Amino acid sequence: MNENLLVSHINKSLELNNVRGIAYRFRQAEFCGQFCDILVDIADGSGFAIEVKSISMKKNKVPVSWYGYYGDYEQYKKLIDFLFKSGKRGLYVFVLRYGSGIKSDVIPVDFNILEDDGKSVRIKIEDMKKRKNVMCYNLLFRSLDR
Repeated sequence: MNENLLVSHINKSLELNNVRGIAYRFRQAEFCGQFCDILVDIADGSGFAIEVKSISMKKNKVPVSWYGYYGDYEQYKKLIDFLFKSGKRGLYVFVLRYGSGIKSDVIPVDFNILEDDGKSVRIKIEDMKKRKNVMCYNLLFRSLDR
């Protein structure tokens, strides 16, 4: 599942939930710093900054944790600064891919449950599944279940 498809599902979910808002994707460019993949603006002034991470869960290669090292960590710090200044909520959306033709799991996770040691951020796959933000899932990804 790519970011354009996620944006489409988020916009459809906002419509299904009768929420005035829009999701849009930031394009990556070589000389332009991108602090998040998707921004969701809601008419009441709230919203979400979303960073999408795709994880392969194919047999024999299932990771125990997701680690964000230097590049991910620098981006994480920029996004935390943006969230603090803008008042938006931050989500990592992990897309767990099980193989072609098999439905992926989409798991939104709040930024504040990531482990931050000052050099990297990480989360265990097991914790990710347990700490799924159900409210955000229902608001932003409801159309995935239809």
